[in-house]
Amino acid sequence: EFRRVLFRSYVPGDDVRRIEWNVTARLRKPFIKRHIEELGLTVHTGVMTELIDGLLDVSRIQAGRFSVEPMISEAGKAVREVVEGRLAGIAREAGVQVLVEAPDSISAWVDPVRFEEVVSNLAMNALRKSPEGGTVWVRLRQEGNEMVLAVRDQGTVVPPEDRERLFEPFERARAVARLGGLGLGLYLSRQIARLHGGDVVLLPSVAARGNVFEARFPAIQPNA
Repeated sequence: EFRRVLFRSYVPGDDVRRIEWNVTARLRKPFIKRHIEELGLTVHTGVMTELIDGLLDVSRIQAGRFSVEPMISEAGKAVREVVEGRLAGIAREAGVQVLVEAPDSISAWVDPVRFEEVVSNLAMNALRKSPEGGTVWVRLRQEGNEMVLAVRDQGTVVPPEDRERLFEPFERARAVARLGGLGLGLYLSRQIARLHGGDVVLLPSVAARGNVFEARFPAIQPNA
């Protein structure tokens, strides 16, 4: 029901003001507020901005108007700035240690803003899944002409029937994760990677070893 309300709150082509008004009005409904509380979210400006931005991106993707502007970017620096900077406070509050391995020498042919969005989405997904006292590993490496971002959590292994479903909009693992979430991050991350000629996948998991999400991007300009 919550998902239907969100989808009804926008139509491809609507401007931000109209979408914000529709979403805000619907969020005032008591049963929607209860559902948001169950997700661990709070109706405030930050969540509203995230919600609207996510809805706009989904709308653009479905309308074929979502694009990226790749350039040679300092991928290693970007990963550290996102994980050790913006997400550091969230990790501390969650009681999760984050270990980052992202050499300065690694660059990539990516849209810098969208790449940081992928880093943030995958890292937040891992923080949500990992238990208090757990560890999240974020590693960046180069493989030939590809750059690979791997994020590992210590959460419950995603069952086979959920593996691809997680990459659909507004979908999450059946075991409700901590720190809330709208269920858009993995979907948007995969779309962003594919627009670069890469992909985001969930690697085969080993019981009690957590999950590893891997994003691949071009390390150099294609056909350069």
